[in-house]
Amino acid sequence: MSDKKKHIIALVLFYGYISILLWITIFSRQSPTGKNMLMHPLWEYIALFKNISWHAARDIVMNMLLFIPYGFLFSCAYVKYRKYTIILAFALSVFIEIIQLIFQLGWSEIDDVVNNTIGAFIGYKVYGRTIKK
Repeated sequence: MSDKKKHIIALVLFYGYISILLWITIFSRQSPTGKNMLMHPLWEYIALFKNISWHAARDIVMNMLLFIPYGFLFSCAYVKYRKYTIILAFALSVFIEIIQLIFQLGWSEIDDVVNNTIGAFIGYKVYGRTIKK
């Protein structure tokens, strides 16, 4: 397969993923829940280790899993800009949290930004170890 075809496939997959990500985090949310904002950094980690909270563990893992494809697919689609993967994932996560806060769509949390960014970093590293040679 030619490099151009691979690049087109990577772009289609990346933007398909972005569409699904925005659907899950913004557009599928039905009704406003009120301005719900948690500004206590790492509260989920504290709850996890202090209280053995399986809800916190699930939330942490799900937010990381949500952004692993971002780190991998952005690196595939934009090889020349791969070094910006993490900062752009961070910016996208902040954007999503701000939209959720403004339109009152669930909880807006610093921990989500942290976990999403960690997930993107994992995807970035997976790309570096499996695709890039």
